Amino acid sequence: MELTDNYFKKLKEKKDMSKRNINFYYLLAREYKSSNQLFSANVISNIIRRMEDCLEYWQWDKYSINKILNLKIVSRCKNKFCANCRTVNIIKAISKFKPYFENMIKCGFSPYLMTLTSPNIELEQLSNEINKMNKAFLKFIRWLDKPFKENNKYYGGFKDRLFDVKGAIKVLEVTVQKNNLNMFHVHFHVILFLLNDKEKDFVKYRPGGFQRRTGREMYYSDADTLIQMLWKMAYDSKDITKFKDTSERWQDNFICEIRKMDSEHGIYEVFKYCFKDMDIKTYEIFKNLYIGLKGRRLRQGYGKLYNLKLDDDALDHEELTVDDINNYLEFKDEEPVSIYNFFNDNMENYGDYKKISIFKRKI
Repeated sequence: MELTDNYFKKLKEKKDMSKRNINFYYLLAREYKSSNQLFSANVISNIIRRMEDCLEYWQWDKYSINKILNLKIVSRCKNKFCANCRTVNIIKAISKFKPYFENMIKCGFSPYLMTLTSPNIELEQLSNEINKMNKAFLKFIRWLDKPFKENNKYYGGFKDRLFDVKGAIKVLEVTVQKNNLNMFHVHFHVILFLLNDKEKDFVKYRPGGFQRRTGREMYYSDADTLIQMLWKMAYDSKDITKFKDTSERWQDNFICEIRKMDSEHGIYEVFKYCFKDMDIKTYEIFKNLYIGLKGRRLRQGYGKLYNLKLDDDALDHEELTVDDINNYLEFKDEEPVSIYNFFNDNMENYGDYKKISIFKRKI
């Protein structure tokens, strides 16, 4: 893989973007120190150091005669608030998930996209809201996954469901309200693999009111309505036996949707950033995102995908395919010299070198 000038330019743009978040980390460390939370302050100081060093150490095999640098090692901080590392994390997660996606389809499961929402919350409520939604999702997915009764044993499934969920990947997203920077909107994007799904249940014919964001009237299917009712019950910690008391009116539930995936593009739609850098307009937004997301798994598998690990700490030891270095060398007999440099050196001191990575990876 060749690392072009444009590639390094994009890396630099994202490095510059991350500097604002580093400054917010400095403010957070100062706040922890002033309140004598020294351990937390030290943790933040270590995060700052790693983010400042991110992409600053590059080790290459240098071929002077061929004018080629072959990348061996590059430093990476792996922080959620580093734009470069977050992009790498998403690319790796998608790459790891795609074979499972293809295999589930080969096994006869139909892929669907689902969005589950909840009411907007104040910034400092983020951690509690994520806890509540994660707990609700466990109940919700059990209703759609487990059998109602099998061999005279009750398993907790909803007996009147329209389809069976056999696998799922849930991804957390947090956005800031455009007209109120003191409010978060937390929601789940989910890839579902279904059995016993019927096309008629997903036809959107029920009026669902006018949506300002899209500027159009919304319509819901029977499947949408069922999802909205079950999700509201799970969010309110209600038992499935109370389903008959749940309203079918969209106004009484949360706006949720499910639709069939027509292509793999839906993977990219779901596996997007947990938050947007452009949303982090204030220190308070940053601090509450940091606290609320600390130690969280942003992506989680369920059912047949339960053991699939898609977070960054589980993605660094994957096998990498290796290209043949001789494909890039005009003078085949040249032996390389190992060198290391800083990020800016790649363009300033080695601008006339072709830079490659024979390992199939993203930086």
